[in-house]
Amino acid sequence: MKMRVVLQAVGEVQKVGYRDFVQKAARKLGVVGTVENMRDGSVQIVCEGEEAVIGKFQKAIKVKKDFIDVENVSVVKTVKAAGKFKYFEIKYGSTAEEIGDRMGAGILYMGATRDEVKSMHSGLKDGFKETKEGLNQVKIEVKSMHSGLKDGFKETKE
Repeated sequence: MKMRVVLQAVGEVQKVGYRDFVQKAARKLGVVGTVENMRDGSVQIVCEGEEAVIGKFQKAIKVKKDFIDVENVSVVKTVKAAGKFKYFEIKYGSTAEEIGDRMGAGILYMGATRDEVKSMHSGLKDGFKETKEGLNQVKIEVKSMHSGLKDGFKETKE
């Protein structure tokens, strides 16, 4: 039986790309409806689909991924589906609000990328240091081998 369920997601769910994640999950499962940011910091999802599919959807959107950290997805209301939705869409706020959200998320991702690059740089630095030390050891061994060969040729010549 098709049903309409209103869900509320709480946690780190705004300014982290969560609405896009929810939309993608809904479309993958064939769920229709909407997702929108609420003033209290939560995200509200109104969805319609078969009961079993809505259950899978609810589990799929309770994630900890990248900067998204959903603490809970609770059912606020369940009624018989009205067939109002054709697609699953994001309900956007004002242009200024959305630009601010996207810029905030962008800054968050850029900061994390910077930290990742710094960490990689440090690892490369350590790797180069180890390589240099290894090459110095090879140099010492080659000199020793050269000296040994030199002595061997000298003895053979004599």
